[in-house]
Amino acid sequence: RDQGGGPVRLGPGVHLHRGSIAQTGQGGSLTIGANTSIQARCHFAAYVGNITIGAGVQIAPNCAFFSYNHGTEFGIPMRAQPVQSVGGIEIGDDAWLGTGSIVLDGSRIGVGAVIAAGAVVTGDIPPGAVAAGVPARVRRYRMAESASRVGHGSEAGR
Repeated sequence: RDQGGGPVRLGPGVHLHRGSIAQTGQGGSLTIGANTSIQARCHFAAYVGNITIGAGVQIAPNCAFFSYNHGTEFGIPMRAQPVQSVGGIEIGDDAWLGTGSIVLDGSRIGVGAVIAAGAVVTGDIPPGAVAAGVPARVRRYRMAESASRVGHGSEAGR
């Protein structure tokens, strides 16, 4: 915990593998739901905004989660820029994040969604979606009943 950091809450059966980092500061907190598996070398930085991860989530190695952004105002040194959040990060139950994926502040990943290796999530990914790319965009849906949603809904995840 850095100055003003909130709690780190781990549900029952969470597997947090070697070399992972969990940081909180400036009121941010980290909550990880039951039976979630986090592979090696993942980085969770919950500053200002919270990071909430559901139950049964699978997170591959080398993933990163940042619930804040630094200001970029001209004339202020970068080290002095304010830290701000647009709502933190929420990941629904049973989601799967591939190796090296990055999830940024303001992102919502729906229940059962899949994020491809190396993707950068910058907005909303609907439930059951399979998303890939930089920024992550919905490529298809896992569930037949969700298939009719392709081309509809939030622009942020596409």
